[in-house]
Amino acid sequence: MPDAVGIFNPHSNWAVLTFGVIIHSMANLELTSCQWDKILTFLRSRSDLYVGREDHCRRFVTGVLWIARSGAPWRFLPAEYGNWNSVYKRHAGWCDRGIWAALHHYLADDPDTEY
Repeated sequence: MPDAVGIFNPHSNWAVLTFGVIIHSMANLELTSCQWDKILTFLRSRSDLYVGREDHCRRFVTGVLWIARSGAPWRFLPAEYGNWNSVYKRHAGWCDRGIWAALHHYLADDPDTEY
């Protein structure tokens, strides 16, 4: 049997194998209000971080989660999460400053934030 090659349509919520088998849906990606409130509380507690408008920040965080869950290249980030390059650069800056690691540690002990 030949290797299955994944096909990803950046305008769809589905990743499909070349054999036509649907492998996952990203439909349940959105953060709940409770999850977002916990993330936002952490972000606002950081003196080294400018959060900006809450709705823009939530869109950014959700876009990063979309990339993490889908495994897609940054260029396939749906436009609803912002320009892929802008999201990538902000994400990379947060990585360099340890924001994601600190957020992980902040949320790790809370059973309500389990995936």
